Amino acid sequence: GGAYIKAANVDGKAGNIDKPTIITLKKNAYIYNGEGKTKKKLVKKGKTVKTTEARYIGTKLYYKIGNDQFVKAANVGKVKGTELDPINEPDGAATVEVPDTEDVNSTNVTTKRVVSLYDIKGQKYANRTFDAGISQQVSELRYIATSVNSTPQLFFKLASGRGYLKYDDVTMDGKILNPVNTPEQAKADVTVATAADKAKLTQSINEAASVKASELYKLSSSSAKAAYDKAITDGAIVNNNASATIGQVNEAEGAIVAAKAKLNGAKIAVANFNSLTPDEVTAIVKAAANANNVPESAIQFSNNNTTLSIVTNGYTQPLNINDYAVQNSAINR
Repeated sequence: GGAYIKAANVDGKAGNIDKPTIITLKKNAYIYNGEGKTKKKLVKKGKTVKTTEARYIGTKLYYKIGNDQFVKAANVGKVKGTELDPINEPDGAATVEVPDTEDVNSTNVTTKRVVSLYDIKGQKYANRTFDAGISQQVSELRYIATSVNSTPQLFFKLASGRGYLKYDDVTMDGKILNPVNTPEQAKADVTVATAADKAKLTQSINEAASVKASELYKLSSSSAKAAYDKAITDGAIVNNNASATIGQVNEAEGAIVAAKAKLNGAKIAVANFNSLTPDEVTAIVKAAANANNVPESAIQFSNNNTTLSIVTNGYTQPLNINDYAVQNSAINR
């Protein structure tokens, strides 16, 4: 339990009363208390309820729907009204939901006890721990040395990229991972990075402006864009840090490369611009809304679906349909 802060007071929007946030459940959802425990009372699929707060309990995101009553965000479909930013960080800073459908090629680890999360230098993060029995997806196994003279130890990297778990603190199941480096390389990675060591990272950061101007970026999902933006921001912090180690630099560069590889923006292929199908119209509206960071309801088609524009507060901004779609006469209806 404990006191809760109203979400409206957190992001400085307290002055204006925003539209209440309404959530619709896409699955039957148990109601949990603030400790993440449930008496298995249900909110039925399709039910719409008001929520006042988004918060992490443990590693999972929940919406508050009453006094000490929460439902898992994973069971929520539509969210209408004011967007709620979570009021706290997840325990262990793990935003990855372990997927319900187990990926056969993935590797998961389960904590043996209450364990700490570590950074690339093998240092514990303050206040970031996992409880015993928590499962997390991991993406690599690597040796990390805390100093040139220390014995490197094995760590699993969380698939979310938010930190490392000690090999000895967890049990592993799924695809077996081999270390991506040697103990010797781990010792070398402790050295402070020179400008030459940072060359690739610098290049990736400098490339961000042209990436963000590209169709690939603009038409990617908002989550892919946000992940790339975060990798660039985090990378710049490392790049500007005079005492950053080679390990930190390589990690930051790897994060940018991975985030860039997940950008998947592409124009919608349509058969004929003069007679768009309902599905093509829907896809173009989605792409334009995403590229311009506006809700889909703000995108309007007119003149028999040949003119595209953003309409907000009565102001109309014309868009070029060719920025979001490409005519491909080879498409079969």
